[in-house]
Amino acid sequence: MPGLHQLKKCTLCGKALRHSSFRYIKYFNGWRAICKRCEAQEKKKKRHLVEQHVQKHGVTPKIRERIEREVTQKARQQARETVLSGLSPEHRKRYRWAQWLSQICGLVLLLSILFGLFGLIRGHFDWLALLLLTGVIAVAGKGYLNRHHTGPVDSEISRHLGSIYPVLYKEQLRERIEYERFYRSPEWRIMRKVFLRTKKKINDCYICEICQGAIWHTDVTVDHFKPRSKFPDLALEITNLRTAHRRCNSSKGDTIVGEE
Repeated sequence: MPGLHQLKKCTLCGKALRHSSFRYIKYFNGWRAICKRCEAQEKKKKRHLVEQHVQKHGVTPKIRERIEREVTQKARQQARETVLSGLSPEHRKRYRWAQWLSQICGLVLLLSILFGLFGLIRGHFDWLALLLLTGVIAVAGKGYLNRHHTGPVDSEISRHLGSIYPVLYKEQLRERIEYERFYRSPEWRIMRKVFLRTKKKINDCYICEICQGAIWHTDVTVDHFKPRSKFPDLALEITNLRTAHRRCNSSKGDTIVGEE
């Protein structure tokens, strides 16, 4: 371990400072690359950006990304089901066959390119013409299927997606804001403390009632056995609560886990 009197250059501000001006990383046996002052300023900037994002969008950036990802997937599925349900059985079957054949054409094109590169590297030029012809046929077939079969249906799905997405996004965002308001309410905080006092600890740890594993103090959460989204009247009912790991609580979503 170098002495505290030795100088180290901060990668952010460029100043040569003593090692005591840097935060020591215990488990990596060394100091951080930026000094404590720059680190504090960076944290302040990030916190300010998050606050601005919350004021503008109502949620943090990571939560917004997750909501957008989930809403996009849900909206695409709904748009696809809506469009395909409006097609005749014969047209729907033709569309699925065209999708399958288009995927095969894409795979054939990829294989022809890979084998063509392999032939160029190895110097086998005798079958490059065959690979080129195969690739051209695959491109032509994929273009024909997209133009006459899959393209019109996919365009209709995209049009429905554009109209469904804003509605689902607003609903998901409203649910998230209501979720945050509930878990920040004084009623929930009081109920959570009362519930945790009733739970016995084993070796100074709580027990997760989902996976039956030990929970450290920083990872303990209070989960609703019957989800609050489906049973709002049981949100503050102590018999509907249980201890859970943070990962177990978030992974189960609004499903009822362990119900007999």
